[in-house]
Amino acid sequence: MGKKYNLGLIRGNRSYSVNEIVDLFNVCNETIRNWSRSGLVPINPGERPLLFLGKDIKSFLVKRRVIHKCPLRENEIYCIKCKTGSPPKAGSLQIIKTDKQFSQGNFLTIIKGECPHCGNLMHRFTSSRKLHELQFEQDSKKVEKGLEGDQLTFFNSGFVTTKK
Repeated sequence: MGKKYNLGLIRGNRSYSVNEIVDLFNVCNETIRNWSRSGLVPINPGERPLLFLGKDIKSFLVKRRVIHKCPLRENEIYCIKCKTGSPPKAGSLQIIKTDKQFSQGNFLTIIKGECPHCGNLMHRFTSSRKLHELQFEQDSKKVEKGLEGDQLTFFNSGFVTTKK
């Protein structure tokens, strides 16, 4: 699913025409037809215009969202190209701390690594507190030692690594 739809816009007991759904979610008519072929059932399938019950639309979109989820283990990063989670290639792990603060002393941390299958760059976003719970800790120490002279610095709008 390429887009997250705001399910709060849909009222459960209301019926929606194709055009109303198109306007609500800012999608094209073909998307609604594809949904109908994929399991979104209209109230009266043989009649025109096609009407869909709000609770049916919500349940259909929630099911699609659950199907496309890919839960990650503690040592995995999601690869967009492979569409799977996997541990990063050995020696490619980088941990970048940012100045984006969640709460007192808890900062956004970006974990970067190379996909072992396709070589694509993978990213995982976490908090500095949660980073210690993840199993990247041992690998990141190796990478930080291997940087020798590179210093990971804080940034506002992009990735920054500086040489000493």
